[in-house]
Amino acid sequence: MITEFIKRKLRESIEGAVSDIKNEVYDNVSYRVRRYKRKIIKDFVSIILLLVAIIFLAVAVVYALIEYGGLTNTLAFGILGIVILIVALILKIMD
Repeated sequence: MITEFIKRKLRESIEGAVSDIKNEVYDNVSYRVRRYKRKIIKDFVSIILLLVAIIFLAVAVVYALIEYGGLTNTLAFGILGIVILIVALILKIMD
């Protein structure tokens, strides 16, 4: 009878301590996950916006080469493709 009481009290105190630790760890992990998720979303949106800006600028350069440089469409797009390829290779080498 007394041993059962002691067992029950020990179990309750251990379960309470474990439950408190579990809740604290869960709160900490969920906070970090939310923070990283926000950071990933921000980074993703900024990358998308940068890509859209690069596409518009590339099209503007091509049409400027066509209009002011007197180049054909094929040659203007080819020149821009080569320039972008060289920049990409330089960035890849720098990593």
